[in-house]
Amino acid sequence: MGEEYFIGLKINDSFSKKIQSTRNDLIGKEIMDPKKRYFPHVTLYAQGFDDEKKLLNSFEELSFEKFSVSIKGIDVFKHKKSKDILHFKIETNTELKKIHNKIVNSLNKLRNDELPNIILNSDHDLTIKEVRYTKEYGYPNIKNQYHPHITIGSFNDQKKLDITLNEFKKINFPKKIIFEEVSLFKKDKKNDIWEEIKSIKLK
Repeated sequence: MGEEYFIGLKINDSFSKKIQSTRNDLIGKEIMDPKKRYFPHVTLYAQGFDDEKKLLNSFEELSFEKFSVSIKGIDVFKHKKSKDILHFKIETNTELKKIHNKIVNSLNKLRNDELPNIILNSDHDLTIKEVRYTKEYGYPNIKNQYHPHITIGSFNDQKKLDITLNEFKKINFPKKIIFEEVSLFKKDKKNDIWEEIKSIKLK
């Protein structure tokens, strides 16, 4: 079985600390799940790969320019058959689209079929286009279906979601984030955590 990876943009400032602090307070009150300790980031591409060496070589060949995005507030991805996702909504600007497409096009050929098979055989609420993208690129949220965001948490309890939403609305979050590096993360399946194994500085 191949390993799980994702390429993402880390949130490395006081905003990240505010997210983590609010999350920890809600975990202490048993509102948020302590097993789901998301670290603040924007996912660019998530996938399974068999050959880490080839993945690292292809990733290291990529180059990107430094850019910023605007935060558009807090929103919820509603799902009929799976948990709702509370998140900070991120502007999909030209620079972010460019980096997303470049990574997908460069790394798609190296992926295995484990994650797409799991997605296609699950209870995900996929549109026809998302099914096609999952088959072609291994993931449904690709190209014009890509919706960048910073995950706060996942919920199947509306009351807990509402409490969390109200707490996060109190955060004085920045209107813009500047990204200076893109990182490759690998899942430590034993401890169920993600570890950064490589990063590229944006020029």
